[in-house]
Formats: sequence, C-alpha cells, structure tokens
Amino acid sequence: MKFPSLPKLTQLPSIPIGKSAVGLDIGTHSIKIVELNARVGGWSIGNYGHQVIPKSIAESEGNLEMIGELIRLLCARNNIKSKRVFLTIGSYNVLIRKLQIPKMPENEVVEAIKWDAREAMMFPPEEAVLDYHVLGETTQEGLPFDEVLAVIAPREEMERLASIAWHAGLKVEGILPHPIALEEYDNVWVEDTHKEGFTTCFVDMGAQRTRVYFVTGVEVLFSREIPNGGTTVTQALAGEYVTESGRVVKVDEKRAEEIKLRYGLPLEGSDEETHDRIPASEIRGRVLPVIERQVEEIERSIESFMNSYIMTTVERVVFTGGGAGLKGLLDHVHERLDLTVTAYNPLAQLEISSRLKREGDAEDFGYSMVAAAGCAADQCEHVNLYPEHLRQTLSKRVQEMTRFAPVALLLILLASISLFLRIDNYEKEQFLSLETRHLNELRQRFVALDVPKRKLENLKEVKELLQAQLDQLPKKEITPIDLPQVLNDIARRVSWNMALEQVTFSEYGKNGKETENGETAEMETRVVQKGWGFLVRGTIFGNRRRVLQSLEEFLKELKSEPQFSDVKLLESQVSDKDKYTRKGLDFTLFIKTVSSENPLPEKKI
Repeated sequence: MKFPSLPKLTQLPSIPIGKSAVGLDIGTHSIKIVELNARVGGWSIGNYGHQVIPKSIAESEGNLEMIGELIRLLCARNNIKSKRVFLTIGSYNVLIRKLQIPKMPENEVVEAIKWDAREAMMFPPEEAVLDYHVLGETTQEGLPFDEVLAVIAPREEMERLASIAWHAGLKVEGILPHPIALEEYDNVWVEDTHKEGFTTCFVDMGAQRTRVYFVTGVEVLFSREIPNGGTTVTQALAGEYVTESGRVVKVDEKRAEEIKLRYGLPLEGSDEETHDRIPASEIRGRVLPVIERQVEEIERSIESFMNSYIMTTVERVVFTGGGAGLKGLLDHVHERLDLTVTAYNPLAQLEISSRLKREGDAEDFGYSMVAAAGCAADQCEHVNLYPEHLRQTLSKRVQEMTRFAPVALLLILLASISLFLRIDNYEKEQFLSLETRHLNELRQRFVALDVPKRKLENLKEVKELLQAQLDQLPKKEITPIDLPQVLNDIARRVSWNMALEQVTFSEYGKNGKETENGETAEMETRVVQKGWGFLVRGTIFGNRRRVLQSLEEFLKELKSEPQFSDVKLLESQVSDKDKYTRKGLDFTLFIKTVSSENPLPEKKI
C-alpha cells in the first residue's frame, strides 16, 4: 500500500513540548490505543497497542469488567504508563450539528440546542449528554445569533465507556465523537482541507459496519451507516475451493482472514496462487462482489449527499478503519468513483521510534488507529461528551480552599493528600452508585417483562377459543388476502429513489365488468389475466441507468413474493418535466394475487 506523502504540519500540539496524550478507541471488534508525544514541529508516536476482543467476551452480557481487564493488559504489554486518556465514540446515535441560535444567557443555551435538535435525536432529550463550541457570530434580520457546533449523545453510552475505563484503572479526561477525531487527524497532518466549500468523504470501514461521513470545515453535514465491514470479506473467502488439479481445499475463518490480509483484491488476470494452490482468480471472484456492493453503497451515499447539498461537491474520499488496508481497494474505488481516493495509517505516516516498530503492524491494523490518534491530538479541546457528574473535581475543591486563608505548607500538603484520598474514594462511590442504578434498572425491566408474559398467555387462550369457533364455521376454499401484510411487502421493496403515487386493490376485467372510470377501463384491457390484484403507479427518480436498474430490481423482488402469482409492467414513460424538479420515469404495474377469485372474506346470513 502506497501512503500519501505528508506536507508541512498546519497545527502544533496544544500541550507542552515533551508531554504526551493518550487516545483510546474501544470498538466492537478490537481495542486501539495511541500515545502521542509533543515535539518541536508536531507529534510523534510514543507507544501504541492493538487488541482483538475475543468473541466470547464481545458477545457476553455485562462484559465491561472483562473489556477493562483487556485494556489494562494492553497498556502494560505496550508500556503505556499514563492513566489519563481521551476516548472516542463511533456510535451512530451521536449527533453533530452546526446551529444558529439567538443570543441568550449561557445557562439557557443547552436547553435551546436540545429543543432545536429534538427531531433528529434517537433518544429522549433528558437522557442526553450535550456539549457545544461557539464558532462565531452572525445576524438575521438585524438580530444577533451565535453559530455553534453542537454534539449530542446518549448518556448511557458515555457512562458505559467511562465504566470500562474505570475497570481498566484509567481516568477519563474526555470523550470525542468519531468523525471529529477523524477530522482532527486530517486537520493536523494535511493542508488546505478546511477551506470554504471543501468537502471530504470519510469512509470508516470497521469489522461489522462501515460509517460514511461528509465533512466541510468543522461541520459534519451528512452521515450514513452501511451494514458491511471487513468481516464480510472474510466470510466471503471462507468455504471450499477446487484447485486446477481437482483437489478440494477447505478454508476456515482464520485462514480466510490470512488470505484477505495477504492478497486482498487481486488484479484481474493475476496468475498468483496461495501455498495451498488456490488461484488468485478464485479469490478475486469471491472478494469482488463484496467490494462492488460496498462501492455501490458509497456511491449512493455521495449521490444522496449531493442531492441534499446541491451547491457542495465532494473533493476526495478518505478511507480509515481496519478494512481500509485491503489490497487493491483504493485503486478499484478510484476507478469506479473517479475521485481522489486515499487512506490514513498513523503507524506508516507519523514519526515513530525504531525500537517500537514491529514488522507488519502498519499493514495489519495501522489503518484502524486513525480515530485514537486524532482523539489524542484533539484532546477534546472544543467539545467533550464526558458527563459532567463523572469529571474530576479535585482542582476545583483545591481552588475553593485557597480562597479562604493562607495555610502552612505542611498543613497544605497533608490536607492535599487527605483530599486526594477522599476524592478517589468519592469517585469509586460514584461508579458504584452508577452500577447499582444500572442493576436496579435491569431488575425493573425483568419485573416489567412479567406483564406482557401474562398478557401473552391470555391472548393464547383467546386465540384457542376463537380457533374453536372458527372451526365450527363453514369452510371456504379460498384464503382471504392479508391486505396490510401485502401492502407492507410492497412498501419494503420501494428503493430510496422511488415514490408510489397509487396502490389500488380491486377486481379488474372479470366477466366484462364495466368501471366508472374510463382510464381504469382502458387499463383493464391491458391486464392479460383477469381477476383480483393490485394496480400500482409510481415514479423513479435519477439518471437513465439508475432508473432502469431500480425498476428491474423492484420487479424482480416483487416476483419473488409468494403471495403474487404474476407481476406485469403495464406502462412506463418519462415524467412530465412540469410535474417534478428532477428527471424520472412514471410506471404502472399490475400485481396479480395467488387467488384469482374474490379473496375478501364473505359473510353468510
């Protein structure tokens, strides 16, 4: 992998020369930690570590203490002695918004931000942790407004991270959102990325999922989560292979991971082979479909972003995360998207002592260290999601004591030691209280589960009674259609660039039936098979290729539904240019149900 050359630094460390800062990224698949040292002219890596979280721990409930122990061992093994760390969180629930709010007292700003962002929050406002940074001032209709960068996250997730750090024996200095950590790494090491209108698409490929962020300046304009990651490639490579000699080679998940790291996406026509004679063409045949789906999702994300922010263009795509190191990935994405594509890897790009370098680390997990390095560089300078009630209070109490009267040096020293011990005990009590509260909440949830259980038992009895009554009714050969379920099945097949204007369920063309609407009568003449069914009208937006691809996928998915015996495209035409602001294709479908007779239940008198 060829890394981009780094220009002159644009930002110097915010801590004194010779000091260090530690960034910690606790993911679902692995733990990454980076210690950055401040030096003349910028940063260097003092120590670093990477630890895969075993499946038995990652999938177990109440695993905070076990993950904390993994971090403790990771720090000891890599000689990271500092106990004060900055954490980064990559949850999709974290909101980052640039807002304009009227000038108001500082104690009212938080509530104003919560009110402004309430519709975008995926959790109750009272359960939110919020911090903001004032970017500048502006005016609207002659009135003064503050332009602020607001960050909102669920308190429960912040407390979970803090609890893991406490179990690891660490003291949290701050918590920084993942996209800001990536943007900070970008800002520190690369020039001219934050000029007006310059948009970067960050693609953070984790183990289980990929997150796409569009960043302009300090603002995260748009974000999207793709449910695919590096593990998807590994799973595609696992299985049986047949060599040219006819020998069957079985590849388990561990071996598949080795093949992924060694060969990635081989070039088309490559004649390479693995040591067990698996040809590169077979590897490419399994990896390429996964990468194509990933690139298609990235392309959709860029298209959605461009549609939402018409005056903004994407200048480049930057890959981070463990999946970014896949060989051949960047060249393939560049070829597909025709944009500048690069990847960040602190272990290959930053200065690091020769005694710390371990062969293969940069290729194996260096790409996943970006967020931890960016978090250490930023040090939550402007925003900090660490809950206020968990933050250190020692310095505040010492300052309050010094205001009253001068005290002898020995007494101050003794009082400080005593105060430190009390504060340490107080912090442990706070975390104990936090864990106790979580335990009580779990108990309440367990008790609450008993209510729906009893209701379920009652419903089962009612169901049995109704079934007995139903068995006594006259049998009818034709099964009624479950209209809500069928409509839901149709709705689930609608793609992001499609809009349905009409879905009508009726009887079409049976026994020469006359209709009140002349247009419907004309449509009935086009229905090959008479009977009950759905008439579906809609519009697909986009260019010609996208429209035809979406229509084809929609028809295929409808035909795969067992409830439909036939799906027919009756009509398609280019949308009236005065009808919508975007180009599109109007279409009309007829979907015939399995039952050709009246599928609606009939009442007998």
